[in-house]
Amino acid sequence: MITGALKVLFAAIGLVGLIGGVTIVTGAYNVAATEPHYAITISLFSAARDRAIAVRAQEMTPPSGWLERADLKNGFRSYHDMCVVCHAAPGLNDSVVRTGLNPEPPRLTEDRVRQRTDAELFWIIKHGIKMSGMPAFGPTHTDEEIWDVAAFLRRLGTMQPTGYQELLEQAAWSTQDDPSSHDHRSEDLR
Repeated sequence: MITGALKVLFAAIGLVGLIGGVTIVTGAYNVAATEPHYAITISLFSAARDRAIAVRAQEMTPPSGWLERADLKNGFRSYHDMCVVCHAAPGLNDSVVRTGLNPEPPRLTEDRVRQRTDAELFWIIKHGIKMSGMPAFGPTHTDEEIWDVAAFLRRLGTMQPTGYQELLEQAAWSTQDDPSSHDHRSEDLR
């Protein structure tokens, strides 16, 4: 026999399903990137994202001494080639891509990003985040390359615009001399 509490629970589940179905069929939920999310949507997605990242990152341990062994030049080059278009950098203007993204990608100099653990940064870079525009770099990059980017992010949090500009100038001449340079830009952007 079904108790009164179970009836209420099943009715609530049915009502949520009905509302969800009507929303989908009628197209009532606007998926346009120009339309901001509701505050409750942002809160729910943020909580789910942060908890999922924390749980999965707990399953891994950064390699011993990874930060000291990291190739910061490689991390910088990868960041500038793959990440700056969405996440910006000290002293650079926002790209048109960043301006049009919703949700807006975090600036990786923000405290909330710097407060992530090393394992969380690595996990995000390697696996990406669904429905956020954050791609997974694990299928195309080695763990060592991903740790290099994570190490650069640790430096980026306190970097001044002049420091980023200096790295940009150094990378411009050094990649021309290095035939094994890991370059992600398309030919028409060079």
